[in-house]
Amino acid sequence: MTAPLSAAAKAAFRRRTGGLASAWRVVRLDGDDYRFTQHDQVLDSRTLRGYSPKPGLVTFTNRRQAGLRDATTELAGLVDDGNSFPAGITSDDLEAGRLWGGFCWQSTLAWPFPWHTVGFNIWQIQDVEWEGHEWRLRLAGWTSLTKEKIGDIISRDCQNTLGLNAPPRSFCRANIQVAPFKVTSSTVTASITPSRVEFTCDGFDQTEHVNNYFDRGFVSIKSGSNVNQEELIELSSVGGGPNEFSLRLSRPMLFALEVGDTLDVFTGCDKTPTTCDQKFDQLQTSFRGFPDMGGMDELLISPSAT
Repeated sequence: MTAPLSAAAKAAFRRRTGGLASAWRVVRLDGDDYRFTQHDQVLDSRTLRGYSPKPGLVTFTNRRQAGLRDATTELAGLVDDGNSFPAGITSDDLEAGRLWGGFCWQSTLAWPFPWHTVGFNIWQIQDVEWEGHEWRLRLAGWTSLTKEKIGDIISRDCQNTLGLNAPPRSFCRANIQVAPFKVTSSTVTASITPSRVEFTCDGFDQTEHVNNYFDRGFVSIKSGSNVNQEELIELSSVGGGPNEFSLRLSRPMLFALEVGDTLDVFTGCDKTPTTCDQKFDQLQTSFRGFPDMGGMDELLISPSAT
């Protein structure tokens, strides 16, 4: 018969069977780094120095395969706004592409004994995403460096991305933060059924903003029930009243848009050379497409019998 554990023994057992936490050192291309941990206390031991707890720091989609196949994971956290989440990755870092191509050192440690490292990984940053208050790093193991990428996919349309959160390798130089590409503090004047998708708003210059000017753009809600939400614009057209525009979103908002709600409206791009030249004046600097390449008709053409 086994003797029951004492209270002290139970407490010691619980301490020694705690979970695991990770400490992340994110190294930029210029050599500067950020040190975060999922633990609830600052790590400042002989092996781990200067790692600060960060709210919202998570890892997911971990994948490991046998042999030399790539191990992958994703690391996500909150953008440093200088107030709520200081001393972290800022929007300037993301927009300037300082993380692209860098690497991460991951130390796995025992939660009860955070000075004791039980595992270690090195990851390469292969992709950086940034949306609103969240950043996300797509990481791959170092075996990915043994696989040289040969060639690229090309098309007639531009491969660059217009917008605030575009990856550095596909960043269009057009500044959509200024007029006429951005309409600031537009006010909803009417909601059209279904009210979460289609509405009219004011603040537009109807001599500059013609039908379809804001197609493929997006709205950023600044007040009302949908504050801080963003959604893509499917269709835009000149409204009935002066300086009004009708917008239809690609997906419904969480709540109905109400008269008086304010929003910022950003233009979009159809990725054609004509739009790049006439609308944004970026054909010589930002267009990354091959509009004159042949299509399937050129590939299937055969010599004439005569």
